[in-house]
Amino acid sequence: MSNFKKSTRAIEMLLGERECYFLTLEAVGGARIFENFRLAGVITDTFLEFRGRNRLFIYAFVVMPDHAHLLFSPIGKRTHSGLVELLVQEIERRLSEAVPSSLLAPMEPKLRPITTAEYFEACRRYIEEDPVDEGLATAPESYPFTSRNGKFPCDFYEEV
Repeated sequence: MSNFKKSTRAIEMLLGERECYFLTLEAVGGARIFENFRLAGVITDTFLEFRGRNRLFIYAFVVMPDHAHLLFSPIGKRTHSGLVELLVQEIERRLSEAVPSSLLAPMEPKLRPITTAEYFEACRRYIEEDPVDEGLATAPESYPFTSRNGKFPCDFYEEV
């Protein structure tokens, strides 16, 4: 099993250099639209493309059947609220191209600032353990739509 961690001091240094946020994207009404692996992949791909286009640093993410979590920092001069708005618009656009809009529920973003190393670690653990806690996987590494499985690039954390 992989072990991902950084020292509290390293996280404090990160938080001193850039703003960090815990984003939850919920399907309005609790619709389980991401049970479809194709649609869960749309969200995962969008997260990673935003990272690849130097719009955000990703520290952890997971896409669950009715919501997604992202632990991130914006890159450059873009504000966190502007980045989240752009991210949600892009996800909704891509989802609407994948399935009829009548099958989709709008996304409701909830954004929380990360101000301490302890909160950063608590959010990261929550994201990584969510599939296990919800009975969707026996181990975080076995869930297909999470940064914890080692298949997706993330920033700051290395495998040790």
